[in-house]
Amino acid sequence: MKKKLGLKTTGEVLRPEDITWERISDGLRTKQITSSAVIGFSVGISSCQAIVDCDAVYDRSICHWLKKGSYGEHLARELMAEDAENAADQLLPIFKRTSGVDGWVMLPTSPLLPSETTAMVEAVRALYREVRRPNVLISIPGLQDWLPALEKLFTLGIPLNAGLIFSVDQFQAVALAYRNACEARLAGGSTSSSACFTTIPVDRLIAGLSHFLPDESAVEASIAITAEIAQAAQKLRFSEPWQRFSEAGGQPPRLVWTLEENRSMSRLEIPADGRQANRLSLGGMTGNNKASDFFGKTSTDGYQKKNTSFYEFEPTGIHFTAIADRLQNDEAENSIRAWIRLLDSLARKSAALATGDCTQHKGED
Repeated sequence: MKKKLGLKTTGEVLRPEDITWERISDGLRTKQITSSAVIGFSVGISSCQAIVDCDAVYDRSICHWLKKGSYGEHLARELMAEDAENAADQLLPIFKRTSGVDGWVMLPTSPLLPSETTAMVEAVRALYREVRRPNVLISIPGLQDWLPALEKLFTLGIPLNAGLIFSVDQFQAVALAYRNACEARLAGGSTSSSACFTTIPVDRLIAGLSHFLPDESAVEASIAITAEIAQAAQKLRFSEPWQRFSEAGGQPPRLVWTLEENRSMSRLEIPADGRQANRLSLGGMTGNNKASDFFGKTSTDGYQKKNTSFYEFEPTGIHFTAIADRLQNDEAENSIRAWIRLLDSLARKSAALATGDCTQHKGED
């Protein structure tokens, strides 16, 4: 089954997920970066784990960090930070040319971070200081329990991506945290806000809804949900508070629509234009796009409001708010499992290198 999702590159950012430096450094990726067809990357936990298991790309770096006494989570963070730094350096010309509109790299935090706000804030601040790149976004799930930390980090001026957004309610909760941070920064005399991105994993939304709806309906429902998120973002962009923040140098939250290369890609068709080389290329974002422009002729026909709630599919009575919360929690748990698999792979690789191949790199660091 093929169904056109309707995402256009004339709107918000469309970004491939689960990228490692090994994959973006090949000829195709380099060519795309040079031609500005690719304008952003998301470093991936699962891809990092797959490369550790099946290739020697990370072996030199693993040996380097083992010699410095780094194991486990610290080693995983260092390897992914190196991926982000390398990708950010490649994309820095685009970042500068577009004045920070494009050229970002998303670096995920450990999903095992403590939920206590102060500890989480300190961990993210340390990670951001380590990468030392202006075009790196620290990616944190936009979970309800993590919103206080997000707000504090925005207030500190750290660019963040709030991931795993599946509903307009979840988007608006992140937007409120960002708005509070912007107000705090303005009150403190700051002339600008930190960057705020919110990521909607389109393929995961479709896959999740497929458990409750036929495939065709799951795609249509995903279109309707993402359309309302885009409309909410557009309404926010032109609201009085955000106009005031804009005059002070701030920007409203930006939407990122992600598609993981190895998941559900065959079910989506992304129309290409002059800036898009293929389905993994990224579209740019401008400040004047309307949600209707972004989604083309997509409408919400068949998705009627009931009791003022958009997320109720007629006539089945499925409540999308509850499904979105479940999807967010499930994907957060999947991230934890992916992180643990990465740690297991690194433990095996570290043990093998410590007793063998690391001797080949002795003195190279």
